[in-house]
Amino acid sequence: MLSVQLVCALVFPRYIDTVTLFSAGLLRATGPESTQLGETRLVAVHSNLVLCVDDNDFLLEAMQSYLRSKGFRVIACSSGKIALMLLASGPVDAVVVDYEMPEMNGAELAAAIRLRNPFTPIVMFSGSGDVPANTLRMVDRFVEKNSGFFGVSRVLESLLSGNDGGVASVHIRT
Repeated sequence: MLSVQLVCALVFPRYIDTVTLFSAGLLRATGPESTQLGETRLVAVHSNLVLCVDDNDFLLEAMQSYLRSKGFRVIACSSGKIALMLLASGPVDAVVVDYEMPEMNGAELAAAIRLRNPFTPIVMFSGSGDVPANTLRMVDRFVEKNSGFFGVSRVLESLLSGNDGGVASVHIRT
């Protein structure tokens, strides 16, 4: 369970104190070899912030855990409306969305994100084989759920590194 401090740290990065960053693992102490004897220096740990949106809470929690294990900072929510509120609170480096969700599906969410943040990479992660072509044009990548979280991680790494040409898989459609 995320603490309120950690959620604020992820959503409002400029309003964070050092203790919050250190406890969230976003700062680390370097050893005394880098400074005077006995002195510890704090260094920011940079990682990309990814917003994950899926109405399946079990899948959402598992994806969040997997992406964190790969070095991403992750905020997760189960609806498009909440995702848009989070995006209004501060920028993210990428968004992963499911296609089939109640109230606001992944296509509607991707369109709303594009209006507000046209350069934010969007990855659609869905088990639906019936995603319309116009929806696929709104997202940067489509990853089928049967390819697992590894596919999402790989696509995110590729998109966020600027080296987008290297990702190819039978289960990843561009």
